[in-house]
Amino acid sequence: MITPISASFFPQDDDFKTDEYRLLNMLHHMAGSLANSNKKDWWLKSTATFNDYVMTTWSNGIVDIKAQTWKDYLGNPVEHIYSMYKCEEMIDE
Repeated sequence: MITPISASFFPQDDDFKTDEYRLLNMLHHMAGSLANSNKKDWWLKSTATFNDYVMTTWSNGIVDIKAQTWKDYLGNPVEHIYSMYKCEEMIDE
């Protein structure tokens, strides 16, 4: 069983980041790097960009790692969330 985990960061909180947030941040960046490598163990599952919201999800067929950022009317980030959860569509090999 894969237990979903999520962590938030609010820039106005003087850069306070939990260990969970730092871990998910590292995993999200690692997945993005691996998706752009020759091996292709990870891939871009979904992405969305709007004036006040940006979302990117990487998947390896077992887990999905999602990053979401909400912005204010000036385009400054007001909340950033990383989530890791079981892939909804498991890949049969």
